[in-house]
Amino acid sequence: MDLSSRGTPGAPPRVLQYRKHIRAMEKPFKYFMFCYFLLFFMMAIFYFYSLLQNNIISIVPLLGAGLLWIPLFLEYKYIIRPLAISKIQVYPDRLFIDRGKEKIDIPFDEIKEIKSAVNKYLGGWFKVILKNKKSYRFTIALERVDYIIDGIIKFNPLLLNDDDYKKLRKNLILADHCWARCYDFFQKKNIAIALFYLLLIPAILIIAIYFKQQSEFLIKNPIEYFGVTSFLALVFLGLVGTIFPFLAFVFINKHADKRIDENPNNKARDQAYEVKIYRKFLPLYLATLLIYFACIYQFDLNAVSFAYISKDAKYFAIKASDPLWVDMKYNCLDCKHSLKKGDVIVTDRLLLGKIVAIPKEKVAISNRDDEGRFMASTEEEEVPLNFLAIYAYDGEIVLLDIKDVKGKIILPKSN
Repeated sequence: MDLSSRGTPGAPPRVLQYRKHIRAMEKPFKYFMFCYFLLFFMMAIFYFYSLLQNNIISIVPLLGAGLLWIPLFLEYKYIIRPLAISKIQVYPDRLFIDRGKEKIDIPFDEIKEIKSAVNKYLGGWFKVILKNKKSYRFTIALERVDYIIDGIIKFNPLLLNDDDYKKLRKNLILADHCWARCYDFFQKKNIAIALFYLLLIPAILIIAIYFKQQSEFLIKNPIEYFGVTSFLALVFLGLVGTIFPFLAFVFINKHADKRIDENPNNKARDQAYEVKIYRKFLPLYLATLLIYFACIYQFDLNAVSFAYISKDAKYFAIKASDPLWVDMKYNCLDCKHSLKKGDVIVTDRLLLGKIVAIPKEKVAISNRDDEGRFMASTEEEEVPLNFLAIYAYDGEIVLLDIKDVKGKIILPKSN
């Protein structure tokens, strides 16, 4: 690259500002600080009024609220507001920063060093250090921050060697492109597309699985069922929503990297190529989504729940603190996943029991005496329809309505 022609900051200089989300948060944060101060002021009045009434109350909440306000105020005053109101222009020999009442001129001939830490995916910053030891930091949150480095190096090419300059400049441009693509997501058209693929299609698959599974076992608690299924869907979307965009950005940045090498002054995004990459990833996303939900249905992953029993079950050597995996598709009789004798089940009240007899079988049921103690029955009786005879958590044989069964314990191994 020809060092004498680095950068093309034009005239009149372009006004650079920090990104929209930073500018947008300045006023809400300001109002939040004002409301917080009013709350603190009212707490102070209440505290001193209580002292006048000879009521002793703790000053800790008041001090805590006051101390918390200080870092919030400093963050607003020295970070959020200065960034939000900053307007920066790059002139041939200097950098001008307008921060409302504060005007800052940074002559390029006063810059003695440039330090940087920029990643094309994660962003970063570079810092200019002046001869008077003052320093100014510029982050990738500043739109088109590469204009600044172009202007500085065009004025004094000796501040960075050619390789370091090209690497820094390229990373700044590519990081800026990444931010721009993130902003593209929030356009109305793109949000509609995202909602269709990320919400509507998974929702249709969840409903389809529901109608299929309800014919195979009883879904006694639809809220819990949809909660578990939706959680599994969110885990998938979280992983895919992280991995796929990153892979797409890798391909896009590789293409943009090549274009900048061919023409250093071409900083524009190749949006046609970006759309082409997204369209290639779309079939892969849909295939992965279908495979994932097919696995959920095939292995009944959404019918597995995690629970703790409400009381220690000494008969089963399981404590209330022991984690239990519950297979909720085993909660009925005469269905695809029927309960059978020997199964250890957990009830909706999170009590354990081991099935010893099913309807129409005979078993000796334990009875209570007048003082509430269990006594072994000497006579067998037939288990009624829709009931099970179980060894309860305390080892006694009792009848349990089938509708109270939450599912079968699958971990740890039942005794």
